[in-house]
This record gives sequence, C-alpha cells and structure tokens, in this order.
Amino acid sequence: MRKTVRRVVAWGLAMGLAAVFGIVGAARAEIAPNAYFLPSQGVVGQELTLVGTGFPSDAEVLVSTDDRDQPSPAGQTNRVGNFTVSFTVPALAPGPQMAFITVEDVEWTVQFTVVASDASSPPDAGDAAGALWFEPPAGTVGQELQLIGLGFPADTDVSVTTSASPAPTLVGKSGSNGSFTLPFTVPDLAPGQH
Repeated sequence: MRKTVRRVVAWGLAMGLAAVFGIVGAARAEIAPNAYFLPSQGVVGQELTLVGTGFPSDAEVLVSTDDRDQPSPAGQTNRVGNFTVSFTVPALAPGPQMAFITVEDVEWTVQFTVVASDASSPPDAGDAAGALWFEPPAGTVGQELQLIGLGFPADTDVSVTTSASPAPTLVGKSGSNGSFTLPFTVPDLAPGQH
C-alpha cells in the first residue's frame, strides 16, 4: 500500500509539473508580436532603435518603409523572439510613416514620425524651442527611460532638474544636429505628473 501511495504521489507530482510547464509553454506560444521605436520620432538621418517582442526565435529581421519594396536585413531575433535593431530615419516627408517588419512568416507594421528639420537656422543657445519627451512616457521609481530632444543647440550640455533634485544634473550632450537620446532614471518622486 505504501509503495502504491508513493507511486500515486510521484505520478501526481509529475502530472502537475507537466501541466504547469505545458501551460507556461502554451502561454509563451501565444505571445502576440509587438514592435515600437525608441524614440518614436526623429529627423531624417537620425538613428532610432526598433524593438520587437514575441516574434519567431533565432530568425532574420527584415525592415522596409514601403510595403512594395524588398525589405532589408536589419538584425536577428534572439532565442525568445525579441530583437533590438538600429533604424535610420529615411528621407521621407515629415509626418507619420510606417515601417514594415517581416520575421519568417510574421509581418508587422509600426508607426514612426519624421520630424521636419530646418538645418538652415539652428536654435540659439538661449532658445528653448526644441521638442522634449520621454520614451516610454511614464515609469516607476528606478526605471530607466529615454530622454529625447530634437531642435536644440548643437553640441551643448543637457542638464535635467526635477523636484527631487532641484540642482541641474548633467545627463549628456546634444549631437551635431541638436538632437539627443539619453538615459534618465526615474527619481524617487510621488506618483503623478512632474
């Protein structure tokens, strides 16, 4: 009887583990693909980062900005189907544009915005006419966001002031075109808009 109980317990444990791993495996297989740009907009020639999750694993990532054109190789997914590849904003009209992603038999579209650039008159050092935002737009304490700026003076220091740290903190430098994408860690602030 004792041997039978052990076998039943062992069989139950094995079936329980198989069920758990089967459920986890099924859930993993049902993750829908998703892709987004960091930042989500830029001037022609600016490098963006294209991030994808839930695609076929260990496969080539192809990207095009015209669904009629042959897509170009951009990188490779990892063993769990995620990728991070560079994407240079092509010479397209300012405004919303689409990128077409193909990974094996999965096709996905993701929007990015081409921002107009007036290279003939860069902003003055005292001019705060640039655009500034975070990607993602919100986060939790300690999370790293990307601070993105366009249309600022070229080759100048970028400092951040928050209510948690009223003294300006140097976080980086703008590029030769007046744009920047810099890491920013969310400080210890109360939830809400700051």
